[in-house]
Amino acid sequence: MVANLDAIELVKKLNAENRYATAKEQAVLAKFSSWGAAAAVFDEKNEAYADVRERIAQVLSDEEIAQAREASLNAHFTDPAIVQSMWQSLERAGFNGGAVVEPGCGSGNFIGAAPASAQMIGAELDGISAQIAHYLYPSATIYAEGFENIRLPEQTLSAAVGNVPFGDYRIVDRVDNSEALSIHNYFINKSMKRLAPGGYGAFITSAFTMDAKTSKARAAIAEHSDLVAAVRLPDHAFAEVAGTKVVTDILVFRRRADDEAPDRAKQAQEWVNGYEETTETGETVITSRFFAQNPDFVLGQRELRTNQYGQPQFGVTSPDTMAVLAAKVREGLGEQLRKAGEAGLGFDPQLVPTASTKLESFAPGGVVTLDQMDTAIEGTVRFNQGTGKVERFDALLGQWEAVKTGGHNGVSEAEMRSLLSLKEQTRRVLDAESDDERREHLLVLNDSYDRYVQKYGFINRFTLVQGLKPKKAEIRALEPDEQTLAQWEAEANAPDSFRKVQNHLTFLKTDSDFGKLIALEDFDDEEQVGKKSRLFEVSTYGRKQLLAVLKRLLRLFLSLWTKPVALI
Repeated sequence: MVANLDAIELVKKLNAENRYATAKEQAVLAKFSSWGAAAAVFDEKNEAYADVRERIAQVLSDEEIAQAREASLNAHFTDPAIVQSMWQSLERAGFNGGAVVEPGCGSGNFIGAAPASAQMIGAELDGISAQIAHYLYPSATIYAEGFENIRLPEQTLSAAVGNVPFGDYRIVDRVDNSEALSIHNYFINKSMKRLAPGGYGAFITSAFTMDAKTSKARAAIAEHSDLVAAVRLPDHAFAEVAGTKVVTDILVFRRRADDEAPDRAKQAQEWVNGYEETTETGETVITSRFFAQNPDFVLGQRELRTNQYGQPQFGVTSPDTMAVLAAKVREGLGEQLRKAGEAGLGFDPQLVPTASTKLESFAPGGVVTLDQMDTAIEGTVRFNQGTGKVERFDALLGQWEAVKTGGHNGVSEAEMRSLLSLKEQTRRVLDAESDDERREHLLVLNDSYDRYVQKYGFINRFTLVQGLKPKKAEIRALEPDEQTLAQWEAEANAPDSFRKVQNHLTFLKTDSDFGKLIALEDFDDEEQVGKKSRLFEVSTYGRKQLLAVLKRLLRLFLSLWTKPVALI
């Protein structure tokens, strides 16, 4: 704990001085082991740690203490020998570079051991741990946020690696945890969905991922990934580094292509379905089907015990040193990954890079916090010069999605781009800080508007589409009774209900600036003729005048949601 506090004080100093850590200072930071073994420290009833808590209060803010307290529930840092063995196994399987995510990276044990060819992306909720990871490995990208807040593009990473947080609680993530998986299973499932087909994810996780009676989590992962290697570690594997004595597994999954259907029957028999084993004393133990069928990959002797939830569970004991255990991990994973390669399940990430998924767009380096992430308004539409595509922002996914162009609802890509240009120019006029600046923007807007009208017509043009009612001939063909026939014919003779259709504007109606675009015109619905509104006049932008225009704009925007018009 003293080493942790020394590291934290150094982080505060580096932040205050706005500089990188020296090699000597990095040695101090490297001794930080997070809070995985410190749950007792935050127990106010435990007087043995009263002095430590007092020093923590002097060093950390209330928010940082809350994060540390939360981290103490599930943060388990990994022995460097195990970290090295996992990386070596991935390299021997074929990893030779690319983007790699470490979910729940802590202070960066896996990042520090990564080969030089790996472009590392870490995610860490505990702000102190995230900053230490940054100062130790400044070239990596560290998201100082909960994994649920990070929206990495799907199928763009070569690999995932790490020691995921353990816990019997759920993370709220509407995009990636609709199954309400426990935190360790959620981290694995979300990480694997971010890998390119053929990519590997190697995770240290709680034995409950494989041992759980219900197969829900395993089945969710199996929908997109195959288990290609697994070893079970003795329960002392993390005791020395993080004070943790718990049975853990190292699981390696391979991401399938979306159009590659899972072999559910094979998966069920090999690892997805649960397994009940009866001991010599007659006790029934819920355990892993995979490890029951492959006992050689349990790296120690099984021992029946009661877990923290009062259930019978097989623990694993071993006299092996960490060096010997790491060698067994390399051997066990290596053997299985070699066979996976021979079976066509080798490491071969099929990356399809695009401008919107280039590494620098989601891995810029340094520490990234939530307020630095893309916070565009839901439904915003833009033209991306880099990709050459029209895109809409999906706030739920936290990323830009391509909008179909080239005949989309009868509008050409060229017209869509022209409308987006008018929208942006209108925004610049409204945001101008002086009349002179506004005049310059209005000159551009006037010219663009004139060219648009000349080429495509007025912005607010529309066509009327008749409501879907049966024709008289269709009614008679149904052979209804006389009373029903009279009712239907009366309805058919009633004034038709029509609705306005503006196919050229459909793609933009989700954009918050859409109302400003259509407010550029005063439009006569009956004559289908428009003229420039007062938004084109500099005098409009005085305080009172602008307020009146904005009120009109609001009424115009709300009118989009009125009922269809009836033509009498």
